[in-house]
Amino acid sequence: IVTGTGSTDGSGGTIQNTTGNGISLTNTKDVSLSNINVTGSGDDGINGNLVNGFTLNNANITNNGNSVTDRGIDMLQLSGSGGIADSTISGSSEANVRIENDTANLTAFNVTGTTIVGTNFTTGDDGFLVLNTGSASMAVSVTGSTFTDNKGDHFQAATDADATGAMNITFNNNTLTTTAGNDPNVIGGGITVNTSGSLDIVFQINDNNIQQAFDDGININLDPASQAGASMTGTINGNTIGTSGIAASGSESSNTITVAAKGQGVVDIDIMNNQIFEWGNQYGIMLQTSEGGADLFAKVTGNTLHATFPNVLLINGIHLNAGATAGDDGYVELVLTGNDVTGEGNSANGDADIRLRQRFNTTVELPGYVGANSDTAAVNAFVAANNAPAGATPAPNNDNSGLASPN
Repeated sequence: IVTGTGSTDGSGGTIQNTTGNGISLTNTKDVSLSNINVTGSGDDGINGNLVNGFTLNNANITNNGNSVTDRGIDMLQLSGSGGIADSTISGSSEANVRIENDTANLTAFNVTGTTIVGTNFTTGDDGFLVLNTGSASMAVSVTGSTFTDNKGDHFQAATDADATGAMNITFNNNTLTTTAGNDPNVIGGGITVNTSGSLDIVFQINDNNIQQAFDDGININLDPASQAGASMTGTINGNTIGTSGIAASGSESSNTITVAAKGQGVVDIDIMNNQIFEWGNQYGIMLQTSEGGADLFAKVTGNTLHATFPNVLLINGIHLNAGATAGDDGYVELVLTGNDVTGEGNSANGDADIRLRQRFNTTVELPGYVGANSDTAAVNAFVAANNAPAGATPAPNNDNSGLASPN
Protein backbone atom coordinates (compact mmCIF):
# COMPACT_ATOMS: atom_id res chain seq x y z
CA ILE A 1 0.00 0.00 0.00
CA VAL A 2 1.36 3.37 -1.11
CA THR A 3 -0.72 6.39 -0.15
CA GLY A 4 1.35 9.52 -0.50
CA THR A 5 0.03 12.60 1.23
CA GLY A 6 -3.54 13.55 0.49
CA SER A 7 -4.14 13.80 -3.25
CA THR A 8 -0.89 15.46 -4.26
CA ASP A 9 0.52 14.20 -7.55
CA GLY A 10 3.73 12.27 -7.01
CA SER A 11 3.67 12.46 -3.23
CA GLY A 12 3.70 8.65 -3.15
CA GLY A 13 6.97 8.63 -5.04
CA THR A 14 8.39 8.58 -8.57
CA ILE A 15 9.95 5.60 -10.30
CA GLN A 16 11.72 6.53 -13.48
CA ASN A 17 14.10 5.27 -16.15
CA THR A 18 14.32 1.66 -14.96
CA THR A 19 15.78 -0.84 -17.40
CA GLY A 20 12.96 -3.32 -16.67
CA ASN A 21 9.47 -2.92 -15.23
CA GLY A 22 8.89 0.14 -13.11
CA ILE A 23 6.81 -1.91 -10.67
CA SER A 24 6.56 -5.73 -10.60
CA LEU A 25 3.78 -7.51 -8.71
CA THR A 26 3.90 -11.31 -8.55
CA ASN A 27 1.58 -13.68 -6.72
CA THR A 28 0.42 -11.01 -4.27
CA LYS A 29 -2.81 -9.36 -3.17
CA ASP A 30 -4.55 -6.19 -2.02
CA VAL A 31 -2.21 -3.82 -3.82
CA SER A 32 -3.18 -0.14 -3.54
CA LEU A 33 -1.03 2.58 -5.14
CA SER A 34 -1.91 6.27 -4.86
CA ASN A 35 -0.19 9.49 -5.93
CA ILE A 36 2.69 7.79 -7.75
CA ASN A 37 4.54 8.50 -10.99
CA VAL A 38 6.04 5.74 -13.12
CA THR A 39 7.81 6.98 -16.22
CA GLY A 40 10.46 5.97 -18.73
CA SER A 41 10.62 2.28 -17.81
CA GLY A 42 12.43 -0.03 -20.20
CA ASP A 43 9.58 -2.58 -20.00
CA ASP A 44 6.09 -2.24 -18.49
CA GLY A 45 5.30 0.66 -16.23
CA ILE A 46 3.39 -1.67 -13.89
CA ASN A 47 3.54 -5.43 -14.47
CA GLY A 48 1.34 -7.84 -12.53
CA ASN A 49 1.07 -11.63 -12.57
CA LEU A 50 -1.37 -13.47 -10.29
CA VAL A 51 -2.45 -10.38 -8.40
CA ASN A 52 -5.63 -10.59 -6.31
CA GLY A 53 -6.96 -7.07 -5.90
CA PHE A 54 -5.33 -4.03 -7.55
CA THR A 55 -6.22 -0.35 -7.13
CA LEU A 56 -4.50 2.66 -8.69
CA ASN A 57 -5.48 6.21 -7.75
CA ASN A 58 -4.28 9.65 -8.85
CA ALA A 59 -1.26 8.21 -10.66
CA ASN A 60 0.72 9.11 -13.77
CA ILE A 61 1.97 6.10 -15.76
CA THR A 62 3.70 7.67 -18.74
CA ASN A 63 6.08 6.87 -21.60
CA ASN A 64 6.92 3.32 -20.60
CA GLY A 65 8.39 0.55 -22.75
CA ASN A 66 10.37 0.31 -25.95
CA SER A 67 8.93 -2.72 -27.82
CA VAL A 68 5.65 -4.26 -28.99
CA THR A 69 5.23 -6.23 -25.74
CA ASP A 70 5.72 -3.30 -23.35
CA ARG A 71 2.67 -1.67 -21.78
CA GLY A 72 1.80 1.06 -19.34
CA ILE A 73 -0.15 -1.35 -17.12
CA ASP A 74 0.09 -5.06 -17.97
CA MET A 75 -1.92 -7.47 -15.81
CA LEU A 76 -1.98 -11.24 -16.33
CA GLN A 77 -4.40 -13.34 -14.27
CA LEU A 78 -5.76 -10.40 -12.31
CA SER A 79 -8.45 -11.53 -9.85
CA GLY A 80 -10.68 -10.07 -7.18
CA SER A 81 -11.74 -6.44 -7.39
CA GLY A 82 -10.14 -3.04 -7.83
CA GLY A 83 -9.78 -0.36 -10.45
CA ILE A 84 -8.17 2.85 -11.64
CA ALA A 85 -9.34 6.33 -10.65
CA ASP A 86 -8.29 9.87 -11.57
CA SER A 87 -5.11 8.73 -13.29
CA THR A 88 -3.27 9.28 -16.56
CA ILE A 89 -1.83 6.38 -18.55
CA SER A 90 -0.12 7.57 -21.71
CA GLY A 91 2.65 7.13 -24.25
CA SER A 92 3.08 3.39 -23.80
CA SER A 93 5.04 1.38 -26.30
CA GLU A 94 2.15 -0.99 -27.01
CA ALA A 95 -1.15 -0.85 -25.03
CA ASN A 96 -1.65 1.72 -22.32
CA VAL A 97 -3.65 -0.81 -20.26
CA ARG A 98 -3.92 -4.56 -20.89
CA ILE A 99 -5.70 -7.10 -18.66
CA GLU A 100 -5.47 -10.71 -19.82
CA ASN A 101 -7.03 -13.60 -17.89
CA ASP A 102 -7.23 -17.31 -18.59
CA THR A 103 -8.63 -18.83 -15.39
CA ALA A 104 -8.56 -15.99 -12.84
CA ASN A 105 -11.93 -14.42 -12.03
CA LEU A 106 -12.01 -10.63 -12.01
CA THR A 107 -15.17 -9.81 -10.08
CA ALA A 108 -15.17 -6.02 -10.52
CA PHE A 109 -12.58 -3.69 -12.04
CA ASN A 110 -13.83 -0.11 -12.27
CA VAL A 111 -12.09 2.68 -14.15
CA THR A 112 -13.30 6.25 -13.52
CA GLY A 113 -12.08 9.73 -14.33
CA THR A 114 -8.98 8.46 -16.09
CA THR A 115 -7.14 9.72 -19.18
CA ILE A 116 -5.73 7.13 -21.58
CA VAL A 117 -3.70 8.79 -24.30
CA GLY A 118 -1.36 8.17 -27.18
CA THR A 119 0.05 4.70 -27.60
CA ASN A 120 3.23 4.70 -29.68
CA PHE A 121 2.44 5.18 -33.38
CA THR A 122 5.13 2.70 -34.45
CA THR A 123 4.80 -0.14 -31.94
CA GLY A 124 1.52 0.81 -30.30
CA ASP A 125 -1.95 -0.68 -30.30
CA ASP A 126 -5.07 -0.31 -28.13
CA GLY A 127 -5.58 2.25 -25.42
CA PHE A 128 -7.29 -0.30 -23.16
CA LEU A 129 -7.53 -4.04 -23.91
CA VAL A 130 -9.48 -6.61 -21.89
CA LEU A 131 -8.69 -10.14 -23.12
CA ASN A 132 -10.22 -13.45 -22.03
CA THR A 133 -8.32 -16.52 -23.23
CA GLY A 134 -10.01 -19.29 -21.23
CA SER A 135 -12.61 -20.02 -18.56
CA ALA A 136 -12.24 -16.76 -16.66
CA SER A 137 -15.15 -14.57 -15.59
CA MET A 138 -14.27 -10.89 -16.04
CA ALA A 139 -16.24 -7.76 -15.12
CA VAL A 140 -14.76 -4.43 -16.26
CA SER A 141 -16.40 -1.00 -16.15
CA VAL A 142 -14.99 2.18 -17.72
CA THR A 143 -16.91 5.40 -17.07
CA GLY A 144 -16.27 9.12 -17.21
CA SER A 145 -12.87 8.74 -18.83
CA THR A 146 -11.06 10.27 -21.80
CA PHE A 147 -9.33 8.45 -24.65
CA THR A 148 -7.20 10.32 -27.19
CA ASP A 149 -4.84 9.36 -30.02
CA ASN A 150 -4.47 5.66 -29.30
CA LYS A 151 -3.17 3.92 -32.40
CA GLY A 152 -5.50 0.91 -32.26
CA ASP A 153 -8.93 0.83 -30.66
CA HIS A 154 -9.41 3.24 -27.83
CA PHE A 155 -11.10 0.36 -26.03
CA GLN A 156 -11.37 -3.32 -26.90
CA ALA A 157 -12.87 -6.31 -25.09
CA ALA A 158 -11.96 -9.56 -26.84
CA THR A 159 -11.56 -13.31 -26.52
CA ASP A 160 -9.67 -16.00 -28.35
CA ALA A 161 -10.99 -19.18 -29.97
CA ASP A 162 -10.48 -21.27 -26.80
CA ALA A 163 -12.44 -19.02 -24.49
CA THR A 164 -15.31 -20.60 -22.56
CA GLY A 165 -15.83 -18.10 -19.74
CA ALA A 166 -17.87 -14.91 -19.42
CA MET A 167 -17.36 -11.15 -19.63
CA ASN A 168 -19.43 -8.24 -18.39
CA ILE A 169 -18.33 -4.97 -19.98
CA THR A 170 -19.59 -1.47 -19.22
CA PHE A 171 -18.27 1.44 -21.28
CA ASN A 172 -20.37 4.51 -20.52
CA ASN A 173 -20.03 8.31 -20.53
CA ASN A 174 -16.56 8.41 -22.04
CA THR A 175 -15.02 10.79 -24.58
CA LEU A 176 -13.01 9.36 -27.50
CA THR A 177 -11.13 11.61 -29.89
CA THR A 178 -8.36 11.71 -32.45
CA THR A 179 -6.58 15.04 -32.83
CA ALA A 180 -6.00 16.45 -36.29
CA GLY A 181 -2.23 16.30 -36.05
CA ASN A 182 -2.21 12.62 -35.14
CA ASP A 183 -5.06 11.56 -37.38
CA PRO A 184 -2.81 9.92 -40.03
CA ASN A 185 -1.27 7.64 -37.39
CA VAL A 186 -4.46 6.20 -35.90
CA ILE A 187 -5.80 2.98 -37.45
CA GLY A 188 -8.59 2.31 -34.94
CA GLY A 189 -9.92 5.15 -32.83
CA GLY A 190 -13.17 3.48 -31.78
CA ILE A 191 -14.65 0.75 -29.59
CA THR A 192 -14.52 -2.97 -30.40
CA VAL A 193 -16.20 -5.88 -28.62
CA ASN A 194 -15.55 -9.26 -30.20
CA THR A 195 -15.83 -12.84 -29.09
CA SER A 196 -14.88 -16.27 -30.33
CA GLY A 197 -15.08 -19.77 -28.87
CA SER A 198 -18.16 -20.29 -26.68
CA LEU A 199 -17.78 -17.37 -24.31
CA ASP A 200 -20.71 -15.12 -23.32
CA ILE A 201 -20.36 -11.33 -23.28
CA VAL A 202 -22.84 -8.89 -21.76
CA PHE A 203 -22.06 -5.26 -22.58
CA GLN A 204 -23.23 -1.67 -22.34
CA ILE A 205 -21.87 1.03 -24.63
CA ASN A 206 -23.92 4.05 -23.65
CA ASP A 207 -23.71 7.85 -23.71
CA ASN A 208 -20.22 8.11 -25.17
CA ASN A 209 -18.93 10.83 -27.49
CA ILE A 210 -16.83 9.33 -30.30
CA GLN A 211 -15.06 11.59 -32.77
CA GLN A 212 -12.82 10.97 -35.78
CA ALA A 213 -12.47 7.20 -35.56
CA PHE A 214 -10.55 5.76 -38.47
CA ASP A 215 -12.18 2.33 -38.32
CA ASP A 216 -15.71 1.68 -36.98
CA GLY A 217 -16.91 4.04 -34.31
CA ILE A 218 -18.42 1.00 -32.56
CA ASN A 219 -17.76 -2.55 -33.76
CA ILE A 220 -19.59 -5.57 -32.31
CA ASN A 221 -18.30 -8.81 -33.81
CA LEU A 222 -19.26 -12.42 -33.16
CA ASP A 223 -16.22 -14.01 -34.78
CA PRO A 224 -16.46 -16.71 -37.51
CA ALA A 225 -14.78 -19.15 -35.10
CA SER A 226 -17.59 -18.72 -32.57
CA GLN A 227 -19.34 -21.87 -31.41
CA ALA A 228 -23.02 -22.52 -30.83
CA GLY A 229 -22.76 -21.65 -27.13
CA ALA A 230 -21.35 -18.17 -27.71
CA SER A 231 -23.52 -15.13 -27.10
CA MET A 232 -23.24 -11.35 -27.17
CA THR A 233 -25.97 -9.40 -25.39
CA GLY A 234 -25.90 -5.66 -25.02
CA THR A 235 -26.97 -2.09 -25.69
CA ILE A 236 -25.57 0.75 -27.77
CA ASN A 237 -27.60 3.66 -26.45
CA GLY A 238 -27.39 7.44 -26.48
CA ASN A 239 -23.98 7.77 -28.10
CA THR A 240 -22.90 10.69 -30.28
CA ILE A 241 -20.67 9.58 -33.13
CA GLY A 242 -19.19 12.25 -35.37
CA THR A 243 -20.15 15.90 -35.84
CA SER A 244 -22.45 17.27 -38.51
CA GLY A 245 -20.52 19.05 -41.24
CA ILE A 246 -17.11 17.64 -40.31
CA ALA A 247 -16.09 15.17 -42.98
CA ALA A 248 -15.70 11.55 -41.87
CA SER A 249 -15.85 12.54 -38.20
CA GLY A 250 -18.04 9.50 -37.46
CA SER A 251 -15.62 7.14 -39.17
CA GLU A 252 -13.02 7.80 -41.82
CA SER A 253 -12.82 4.37 -43.45
CA SER A 254 -15.74 2.30 -42.16
CA ASN A 255 -19.25 2.46 -40.70
CA THR A 256 -20.17 4.32 -37.55
CA ILE A 257 -21.77 1.20 -36.03
CA THR A 258 -21.17 -2.36 -37.26
CA VAL A 259 -22.84 -5.43 -35.75
CA ALA A 260 -21.73 -8.73 -37.28
CA ALA A 261 -23.02 -12.16 -36.26
CA LYS A 262 -20.71 -14.71 -37.82
CA GLY A 263 -20.07 -18.39 -37.34
CA GLN A 264 -22.46 -19.81 -34.74
CA GLY A 265 -23.95 -18.40 -31.57
CA VAL A 266 -26.31 -15.48 -30.89
CA VAL A 267 -26.11 -11.68 -30.93
CA ASP A 268 -28.93 -9.88 -29.09
CA ILE A 269 -28.53 -6.12 -29.29
CA ASP A 270 -30.45 -2.87 -28.83
CA ILE A 271 -29.19 0.12 -30.83
CA MET A 272 -31.17 3.08 -29.54
CA ASN A 273 -31.21 6.87 -29.48
CA ASN A 274 -27.79 7.40 -31.03
CA GLN A 275 -26.82 10.56 -32.92
CA ILE A 276 -24.72 9.50 -35.90
CA PHE A 277 -23.01 11.88 -38.32
CA GLU A 278 -20.59 11.94 -41.25
CA TRP A 279 -19.40 8.40 -41.83
CA GLY A 280 -16.75 8.05 -44.51
CA ASN A 281 -17.71 4.66 -45.88
CA GLN A 282 -20.84 2.84 -47.02
CA TYR A 283 -23.23 2.60 -44.07
CA GLY A 284 -24.22 4.50 -40.97
CA ILE A 285 -25.45 1.33 -39.22
CA MET A 286 -24.46 -2.03 -40.69
CA LEU A 287 -26.09 -5.27 -39.49
CA GLN A 288 -24.89 -8.60 -40.81
CA THR A 289 -25.19 -12.35 -40.30
CA SER A 290 -22.78 -14.41 -42.37
CA GLU A 291 -20.17 -17.16 -42.50
CA GLY A 292 -22.40 -19.77 -40.87
CA GLY A 293 -25.62 -19.96 -38.90
CA ALA A 294 -25.39 -17.26 -36.24
CA ASP A 295 -28.62 -15.64 -35.08
CA LEU A 296 -29.12 -11.89 -34.79
CA PHE A 297 -31.85 -10.27 -32.68
CA ALA A 298 -31.65 -6.52 -33.16
CA LYS A 299 -33.77 -3.57 -32.08
CA VAL A 300 -32.75 -0.45 -33.97
CA THR A 301 -34.93 2.37 -32.67
CA GLY A 302 -34.89 6.13 -32.28
CA ASN A 303 -31.55 6.76 -34.00
CA THR A 304 -30.73 9.86 -36.04
CA LEU A 305 -28.33 9.41 -38.95
CA HIS A 306 -27.15 12.34 -41.07
CA ALA A 307 -24.17 12.42 -43.41
CA THR A 308 -24.47 15.84 -44.99
CA PHE A 309 -20.85 16.12 -46.11
CA PRO A 310 -20.26 14.78 -49.65
CA ASN A 311 -19.30 11.10 -49.50
CA VAL A 312 -18.91 9.18 -52.75
CA LEU A 313 -18.74 5.86 -50.88
CA LEU A 314 -22.10 6.32 -49.15
CA ILE A 315 -24.69 3.65 -49.95
CA ASN A 316 -27.33 3.43 -47.18
CA GLY A 317 -28.04 4.97 -43.80
CA ILE A 318 -29.08 1.59 -42.37
CA HIS A 319 -28.18 -1.68 -44.07
CA LEU A 320 -29.00 -5.29 -43.20
CA ASN A 321 -27.12 -8.04 -45.02
CA ALA A 322 -28.48 -11.45 -44.03
CA GLY A 323 -26.23 -13.98 -45.72
CA ALA A 324 -23.02 -13.35 -47.60
CA THR A 325 -21.98 -16.73 -48.99
CA ALA A 326 -23.69 -19.92 -50.13
CA GLY A 327 -24.78 -22.05 -47.18
CA ASP A 328 -25.32 -19.19 -44.74
CA ASP A 329 -28.44 -20.08 -42.76
CA GLY A 330 -28.60 -17.59 -39.90
CA TYR A 331 -31.79 -16.11 -38.50
CA VAL A 332 -32.50 -12.38 -38.08
CA GLU A 333 -35.28 -10.75 -36.10
CA LEU A 334 -35.16 -7.00 -36.68
CA VAL A 335 -37.24 -4.33 -34.98
CA LEU A 336 -36.66 -1.17 -37.00
CA THR A 337 -38.69 1.83 -35.84
CA GLY A 338 -38.45 5.55 -35.20
CA ASN A 339 -35.16 6.12 -37.00
CA ASP A 340 -34.51 9.38 -38.85
CA VAL A 341 -32.46 8.40 -41.90
CA THR A 342 -34.20 10.45 -44.56
CA GLY A 343 -31.85 11.43 -47.35
CA GLU A 344 -29.04 9.15 -46.22
CA GLY A 345 -29.08 6.89 -49.27
CA ASN A 346 -26.85 7.77 -52.18
CA SER A 347 -29.59 8.83 -54.57
CA ALA A 348 -27.07 9.57 -57.31
CA ASN A 349 -26.39 5.85 -57.51
CA GLY A 350 -29.99 4.78 -56.93
CA ASP A 351 -29.29 3.70 -53.34
CA ALA A 352 -31.85 4.10 -50.60
CA ASP A 353 -31.91 5.32 -47.03
CA ILE A 354 -32.60 1.81 -45.68
CA ARG A 355 -31.83 -1.46 -47.40
CA LEU A 356 -32.73 -4.92 -46.07
CA ARG A 357 -31.17 -7.88 -47.86
CA GLN A 358 -32.00 -11.54 -47.29
CA ARG A 359 -29.93 -14.10 -49.20
CA PHE A 360 -29.11 -17.79 -49.42
CA ASN A 361 -30.70 -19.89 -46.62
CA THR A 362 -31.15 -17.10 -44.08
CA THR A 363 -34.46 -15.99 -42.58
CA VAL A 364 -35.40 -12.41 -41.77
CA GLU A 365 -38.45 -11.53 -39.68
CA LEU A 366 -39.83 -8.07 -39.01
CA PRO A 367 -42.11 -8.09 -35.93
CA GLY A 368 -45.37 -6.34 -36.74
CA TYR A 369 -45.20 -6.97 -40.48
CA VAL A 370 -48.28 -8.90 -41.62
CA GLY A 371 -47.72 -9.03 -45.36
CA ALA A 372 -46.65 -11.97 -47.42
CA ASN A 373 -43.14 -13.31 -47.74
CA SER A 374 -41.20 -11.85 -50.66
CA ASP A 375 -43.64 -8.95 -51.11
CA THR A 376 -41.08 -6.24 -51.69
CA ALA A 377 -43.58 -3.42 -51.97
CA ALA A 378 -45.30 -4.37 -48.72
CA VAL A 379 -42.01 -4.69 -46.86
CA ASN A 380 -40.83 -1.32 -48.15
CA ALA A 381 -44.09 0.34 -47.13
CA PHE A 382 -43.90 -1.21 -43.66
CA VAL A 383 -40.33 -0.08 -43.08
CA ALA A 384 -40.93 3.42 -44.45
CA ALA A 385 -44.04 3.90 -42.32
CA ASN A 386 -42.13 2.99 -39.18
CA ASN A 387 -39.13 5.24 -39.78
CA ALA A 388 -40.31 8.84 -39.98
CA PRO A 389 -40.23 11.85 -39.98
CA ALA A 390 -40.23 12.22 -43.73
CA GLY A 391 -40.26 8.54 -44.53
CA ALA A 392 -37.31 6.45 -45.52
CA THR A 393 -37.26 4.81 -48.92
CA PRO A 394 -35.94 1.28 -48.58
CA ALA A 395 -34.55 -0.31 -51.69
CA PRO A 396 -36.09 -3.57 -52.88
CA ASN A 397 -34.55 -6.71 -51.49
CA ASN A 398 -33.20 -7.90 -54.81
CA ASP A 399 -32.54 -11.44 -53.64
CA ASN A 400 -34.21 -14.79 -54.00
CA SER A 401 -36.18 -15.66 -50.89
CA GLY A 402 -37.57 -12.32 -49.81
CA LEU A 403 -38.22 -11.08 -46.29
CA ALA A 404 -40.25 -13.30 -44.01
CA SER A 405 -43.18 -12.25 -41.84
CA PRO A 406 -43.16 -13.20 -38.16
CA ASN A 407 -44.18 -16.68 -37.08
